[in-house]
Amino acid sequence: MVCAKGGGASDPHHLRSHAYGRGMGKKSHDKWVVPLCRPCHNNVHLVGSKEEPQWFEEHGINAEELAKDLWAETPNRDRMIRILLRYL
Repeated sequence: MVCAKGGGASDPHHLRSHAYGRGMGKKSHDKWVVPLCRPCHNNVHLVGSKEEPQWFEEHGINAEELAKDLWAETPNRDRMIRILLRYL
């Protein structure tokens, strides 16, 4: 996960800025997922979809770039881990 909290456990967060049709019950493609610890995942949902990009910026995370990089290496776990380590 990107924030290095939570002891290794993470929640997949679908970037809402890429949601299909945007709205309740809509989620983005798995291509637009970043791993977050549970507290960060809850916090980003609390700020709402309009403030999501600002939340990631304030935490020094380029979420779109991270999601693209991870998706490009799926399912190569070792390469995906190296990508995550670059963002920590």
